[in-house]
Amino acid sequence: MNKKTLIIGCIFLLSVLVLSACDNINTNKTSDTSQNEEESEIFDVETGIDEDEAEPEIFDAENDGGSGADSADDFQSGQVALEALPYESNKISHEGDTDFYKFTVKPGDWFEVKVIPDKDLDVKVKILDSGGKDFTWDFTYRYGGSSAGKNAFDINSGIAGKEESFWSQMGSDKAGYTYYFSVSSVKGLGSYKIILEVKPQNDANSEGDAGEKPSKSVEIASGHAYTGLLNWNDDMDCYKLSTGSKASVTVAPSTDLDASFKVHDSGGKDVTWDLTYYKKTNKNKNMFSVNDAAAGLAESIEWQTDGAVQYICIKKEAGSGEYTITYS
Repeated sequence: MNKKTLIIGCIFLLSVLVLSACDNINTNKTSDTSQNEEESEIFDVETGIDEDEAEPEIFDAENDGGSGADSADDFQSGQVALEALPYESNKISHEGDTDFYKFTVKPGDWFEVKVIPDKDLDVKVKILDSGGKDFTWDFTYRYGGSSAGKNAFDINSGIAGKEESFWSQMGSDKAGYTYYFSVSSVKGLGSYKIILEVKPQNDANSEGDAGEKPSKSVEIASGHAYTGLLNWNDDMDCYKLSTGSKASVTVAPSTDLDASFKVHDSGGKDVTWDLTYYKKTNKNKNMFSVNDAAAGLAESIEWQTDGAVQYICIKKEAGSGEYTITYS
């Protein structure tokens, strides 16, 4: 073999080796790219979390009763205090989630609580006492759209998406009332809305309820017409009058209210006298009580007196509604 032939053979062998090495490099690049693509499908570079290990989807942050968080799931851990407002962002977000609330009303206030769930959520509303126990009472409330009362406050219509509500009106024998209730799921998870509506009493523009006895009466002036309300558990309103030698009083109830009234002397006692007044009277009775007209019809009296102060207590005999009282 001559020298020229040897050189050509070496060059050919070197070319084969170079081409083989290039093929290996390209093969490795293709393999690495494929592997990286497969890994990228299950690995989030930004978070560093494999998709298979990612956390399940959760609800948005809860804001039960405007508290900015989830209500405690047991009564003893506290309740969210509500005002007379609508609350939109309440949630039952997990199994066993129970939300606890409370609200306070003043004497004579009428209130209604509505709980309106999403279409896939069936909620139960339970009324509780101050210790978190089931509350049983004689007050009338609305249940499932009905005005019938029940002696246990456990409200559920059994229909997803249906409003559950209750209402009542307070008497004036306490300074105020705090009520407690819970909302839980019978079926499903989701959001619900709470609407708390309160209608304060404003008997004779007093911004409250006229008391149920002379010692808690609201004073009214002669020659003016004043409006009051007798409704549900508010059975009686008393007013203080500054009278002269001759006085007259008229109480005019609304269509659905049948009201009577009684005159009391300056000491708050039943007046025991014989006076002439409009409407028929039973003179065998020693109390100055007037109940001669039917619902919606006015009752009036006129009398002579030496006293400077008298009290009129208006009693609900049947129905409910507003009335006006005027004296001169």
